[in-house]
Amino acid sequence: MLWKNKCLGGKRCVRNNLYTNEFYEQKLKLLANSCELPYLTLGSLIVCKLLDSPSFVYKVQKTFNTIEHYWITAEYDAKKKIIYKQEITADISRKVKRPKSKYLNFPRDRQLKLSYQNEHDLKLSMLARSCNLRKGEMAALILHYGLDTSEVIMFFQERYNVHSHHWVTPVHKDGIVAYVLSP
Repeated sequence: MLWKNKCLGGKRCVRNNLYTNEFYEQKLKLLANSCELPYLTLGSLIVCKLLDSPSFVYKVQKTFNTIEHYWITAEYDAKKKIIYKQEITADISRKVKRPKSKYLNFPRDRQLKLSYQNEHDLKLSMLARSCNLRKGEMAALILHYGLDTSEVIMFFQERYNVHSHHWVTPVHKDGIVAYVLSP
């Protein structure tokens, strides 16, 4: 059982503080209830799943990368495992502005403590550095994006919702994603 392990099956565990708001915390708890997982474990699983997606890594960097000379490439190796490669083409010691986004401009009144394996913590650090964000901000951005994406929501429900008592359906209305709980 994957969710009973403290560090999601890893040998070493890194805990990371993440600040979010009540709206996203409620979304996470609803989805966790549907998947029959603790909500902090589900939050860690969402962040790790999206960090292992090359298309997501590319999309995030295309949107938030303000340092044009530092880029992360996510590729599959021979064992179908994701590896990150950094590409540095010039000096990056200059100061750059931090990116602005709807995922970063929100009241941060809730703190979540998520756990990752060292491998995912390193990927999170590299991606955060390429986008000129802190690790906690990048983790919050990834979690919010995952909770607003129908494919991610359905993936976790199909994988972990064994009894199908509760099913969360994402509904898009006026640019906001709300959840409808189906019996």
